[in-house]
Amino acid sequence: MIVKLESFLSNTLKSLSLTIWFRYLLVPMYGQRDLAGWLISFFIRLAQIIFRSLWFGLMLLVSLLAIIVWLLAPLMIIYQIIWQLT
Repeated sequence: MIVKLESFLSNTLKSLSLTIWFRYLLVPMYGQRDLAGWLISFFIRLAQIIFRSLWFGLMLLVSLLAIIVWLLAPLMIIYQIIWQLT
């Protein structure tokens, strides 16, 4: 389960390509090297980095929640069995 979640998070990080967005943060889009083109490129990429990081954080939170549920499930099952027997 943990290996699958690690693979899931790795694939999510690759699909969001955050490293590429960081690498090209200061490179103007479409080769437009004037100030306006640089500013537009910077803020658009910055917004993309923020939204993609938030999405990755949400996926990380869901994965951690899944691990917690997976670890607590046997305890809940044992508790329910004992509760039914008494």
